[in-house]
Amino acid sequence: METKRRSRAERREEIDHALVHAARHCVAEKGPDVSIHDVAREAGVSVGTVYNHFESKNDLFAATAVRSFVDFSGWAEPALAKIDDPALRLATFGRFMTRMPDTHIEHAHVIWHTQRFVWGPKYRESEEGELERDVRKGIEVGRFDPYLMEAKITTILGAMLHFIGLRILHPRIPAKAGDDVIEIVMGVLGLPAKEAHEISHGKLPRRPPVPAN
Repeated sequence: METKRRSRAERREEIDHALVHAARHCVAEKGPDVSIHDVAREAGVSVGTVYNHFESKNDLFAATAVRSFVDFSGWAEPALAKIDDPALRLATFGRFMTRMPDTHIEHAHVIWHTQRFVWGPKYRESEEGELERDVRKGIEVGRFDPYLMEAKITTILGAMLHFIGLRILHPRIPAKAGDDVIEIVMGVLGLPAKEAHEISHGKLPRRPPVPAN
């Protein structure tokens, strides 16, 4: 039987995926100081191939961070799709994020270790995922206070990323401690204290199945 010949675009996409997957494993095992040689070896390609697909190590790590965030958001979406209130949706996603070291340890390491590479103009816009969209939606429908919106988004992203890092460094910190972080996030966004507490400590919906690595 004749095998379908892949297009150049399909081959490029396949190699891009292999490199990002390899970078994810390398960063999860060794932190952000891994070399391009490490990633190339893990992916089974030459160093030259890496540079044919990514401009630099920073570019590869930024793509890897974005891919991890997109994959994690896609995993959470079936549970979030059933929630209409943007405040509850955001709180739920945030609580899933603070539990990332338990459910998606590689993604947690990648997002924590490579976040600084994402802030350039090439990838910054693509990082606007579930969290930022729900903040903007909450403002549109009057759930959140729009005052200093950009500063608030930066603050809540920083709080959740920092907590993920803390749990990686100190695994004994319980996952439920992240609910207190989300309560503070809800307060920053303008919810009354009582509602901020209730929305951040209620029963979480059933999590989608976690795919095997």
